[in-house]
Amino acid sequence: LAKSIVLKGVRSPERLLDAAMDIPARPLAEALSTLTAAGIVEAHDSVDGRRYEFRHALACDAIYESMLLTQRRELHRAVVDHLEARRDDSERSHGLLAHHASRAG
Repeated sequence: LAKSIVLKGVRSPERLLDAAMDIPARPLAEALSTLTAAGIVEAHDSVDGRRYEFRHALACDAIYESMLLTQRRELHRAVVDHLEARRDDSERSHGLLAHHASRAG
């Protein structure tokens, strides 16, 4: 789960984590609660729903670098699929889509 938070960047929406992880909502919520309680990630409420981010950039970098290239690509692909399904035509969405598509391989 922490690896999926890394992929999105600064703040990962819960719905995107759900799409990238492909796990039921309850276990996802429990895992996010555990990471938050441990102080690894912070939760923030926004207009788009709850978002999560790492408290420390070094932890974020270390987790990303520990992933196999195939794992990174699979998760980036899941993000691309989610963004394409949303059909959000904003400039920010296009930038995110391009970023994740280029890293999906």
